[in-house]
Amino acid sequence: ILLLNRFDHCRIAMSEAELQSDLTELETLISASQRPRIRTLLQNEQARTRELIRDIQRKSAGDNTSSSAANTNSAILPAKHYKELKSFAWDGESMKFVKIYVNLKGIGSATTTTITPKFTARSVEIRVENFNSSNYIFSLNNLLQEIIPDSSSFKTKTDEIVISLKKKDAQKWLFVTTADKEAADKKKKKEDEEKPDSSDPSAGIMNMMKKMYEEGDDDMKRTIAKAWTESRDKQGGGGGMGMPDMDI
Repeated sequence: ILLLNRFDHCRIAMSEAELQSDLTELETLISASQRPRIRTLLQNEQARTRELIRDIQRKSAGDNTSSSAANTNSAILPAKHYKELKSFAWDGESMKFVKIYVNLKGIGSATTTTITPKFTARSVEIRVENFNSSNYIFSLNNLLQEIIPDSSSFKTKTDEIVISLKKKDAQKWLFVTTADKEAADKKKKKEDEEKPDSSDPSAGIMNMMKKMYEEGDDDMKRTIAKAWTESRDKQGGGGGMGMPDMDI
């Protein structure tokens, strides 16, 4: 009895195979024992051995579960593919909100679709996942003015997503992004440069001929160059109209 108690703490560190061997031997001893007290002690030891075996089995199962979870978490998940939504309309007349209408047919009746908005002071992004077996994304960066992200929102209608961007400053927007404004300014500047000088009646014709010559094909350039040469000869060789050099 003393021997069994002395080594009981050591048996906790034993392997499951060793404990199974102990269990087999204990069963043999129980079968051979004659005295009730000895049989009871052996049966108690048998119960402790079985409990140790169950502890080892539970720990082993827990380690396998943790390892499996770790492997799952560490696995590299495939990147989601998103189709870009480019078709939209907008309205910046309101002093409070900029409204953006993103076309997506049937989105209003979707039931399993996840729509995730992301607003910053100068950008908006909408991700649509699991819609008709596809994922979609709409984004605008470098908005014309700052917005208030926490007060911005979206909602779905039959065939569109309506985004409400809360303006930080109460004023109308003539453009939705700074890129749109820069493109418009560049176009206006070019038009102003090409506008004929009202003090020179022939300036409009000259600008038109220059543009036709610069943008035309070889046949067009030869035709304009020939007409220009004939006109210059009739004027006695005067070349003061400023046409570019032309190869006939």
